[in-house]
Amino acid sequence: MKFRRSLFRKCIAGVFATVITVSGALPGAGQNSDVGEVFTVAGSGELGMSDGDRGVSSFLLPIGVAVARNGSVFVTDEAANRVREVTPAGRVNTVAGSGTVGPLGFSVIGGYKDGPALQAQFNHPTGIAVSSNGIIYVADSNNNCIRKIQAGVVSTLVGKPGEAIVKDGGAAVARLVSPRSLSLDSAGTLWIADYGGGLRRLDSNGVVSTVQLKVGADIFSDNRIFSVSSFGERGSRVVFVAAPRNLLIYHEKDNSSQYIEQWATDGNGPYGWVTQVVALSAREAAFSDAESNNIRYVRVPTPSFASGMFTNVIAGGQEESGDQNAGFRDGAPMEARFYGPTGIAAAGGHLIVADSGNRRIRAVPLPATQLPEDPANLGEYDKAHFEIAVVGASYTYYDTSGADSICSLLRDELTVAHYATRPVRCHSVRMDSAGVQAIQDYVENYIAPRKVDLVITLLNPVHEFPSNYREVMREIKAQLDKSSEMMVYWIYDYVWISDNESVGVRLGTVDEPGSDMFPDELRADLDANRLRNEEALTGTGILSCDSFADFARYEKEAHLPLYFTTDVHPNHRGNAFHAQEMAKCLIKRGD
Repeated sequence: MKFRRSLFRKCIAGVFATVITVSGALPGAGQNSDVGEVFTVAGSGELGMSDGDRGVSSFLLPIGVAVARNGSVFVTDEAANRVREVTPAGRVNTVAGSGTVGPLGFSVIGGYKDGPALQAQFNHPTGIAVSSNGIIYVADSNNNCIRKIQAGVVSTLVGKPGEAIVKDGGAAVARLVSPRSLSLDSAGTLWIADYGGGLRRLDSNGVVSTVQLKVGADIFSDNRIFSVSSFGERGSRVVFVAAPRNLLIYHEKDNSSQYIEQWATDGNGPYGWVTQVVALSAREAAFSDAESNNIRYVRVPTPSFASGMFTNVIAGGQEESGDQNAGFRDGAPMEARFYGPTGIAAAGGHLIVADSGNRRIRAVPLPATQLPEDPANLGEYDKAHFEIAVVGASYTYYDTSGADSICSLLRDELTVAHYATRPVRCHSVRMDSAGVQAIQDYVENYIAPRKVDLVITLLNPVHEFPSNYREVMREIKAQLDKSSEMMVYWIYDYVWISDNESVGVRLGTVDEPGSDMFPDELRADLDANRLRNEEALTGTGILSCDSFADFARYEKEAHLPLYFTTDVHPNHRGNAFHAQEMAKCLIKRGD
């Protein structure tokens, strides 16, 4: 069997649903032949403050970005103490700020002055947000203020230069420490990452308050908040909050916080370092990583059906050392290079990134993503679709963006094969515990009352099964609607039973079970388990699908790993392999 990767590549190259509505064209898109690639929106890379077309315009240090409804990108040029605009046509204009470059040529000396926009002065403007009616909000960090640009005039909205303190109240009396990032939500609330002051919010009534971020019973004490991004409507809003090596999610509905602690210890290793974050959904975000010099996607854990955090690089180098990734290159996302990416905003199917070290504004295509589903809330049966629920432990949804999950790839395989007369829709149900009894409880309580067309359970034949396994499987099948089908897909810990898959584990962790064994030494026990389980399904009406023979053939021919060599979970190749095996069994059954 030849292993096909085309469907996986097709999914990854896709673009997922629009995050915000942008009516204008993406600046610079017409200059690039493939909008699935990273491309430069504006900036020549030269050090300067020149306005003009995208190829001749220049920045000193672009640090923050925001996208207006008409497609314009607004940029805070921190070292220039200016606010710039990149129009949908790709032209850069100075919107606000004044002052000349200092004798070294790197920056403009900051100041503080309200009034006509091109005469106003800023002191390290960083965060920026744009309202639906075009009002621009600027985090003027070293002036301890939020400034507003409206009708060509700059005014101070909240804060006072020289008074870097935490003080809540009306906008006229409230004070900020060092605002670094802004996020404006649909209710008119301006969320403020106040470095040294914590998470602050300015509501539509002009009142500033400080959010007490509670993690369990503890209050998050690190007030060095430097990025904030909100998502959702009033009553269900979440706010992503980034602090040094930490990511928190604030749930406004119940005033609770979720702390993603991996960043506290892993730094710029597998999880990166969150520089600026943008919310994509209530459970997804993208962020710039100025230490690793790349752009990342993150899906936050949502116990109990997706209790592990997932993050991966979506553009830029994948080395853990940022100096090795640093550079400038447009093109395919994983071949593109960045240097000190900071500000980040969502614009349809792209991210707009302030590539500060390269003095450019870049556009990064967002890959397709799909969230695992809550086992308790699959929704009503949709008779317009052929509905499949893939139920199992972490095998079903591990280290995947969703578009490359077993479920998504199975849907694609069955769609290409015209398996059903209705469009296929697949639900990934990832359970913390997915033994036979757990699956029975799930089917009885959630699947049976709802109805699906096909239930696929993932079971490992190497594991122990209850003595009444046959009776339990019969009961599971009996609980389903008469029109529903069920298939057991035997998924192996292949890393333990293949030379190719387990060589890394064998060399590195010889004390692991089976790591000092070779496949043929395990085959007798494996065959006995498989035979027992197959016999137990006989006469139950449940389809059995065993991929072992094709796996062995694949290992002899293709020889590329299907599993993580330090774990027993399938990687993206493994997900595609299992999806193909499932589809083959179903199509054969249909024949």
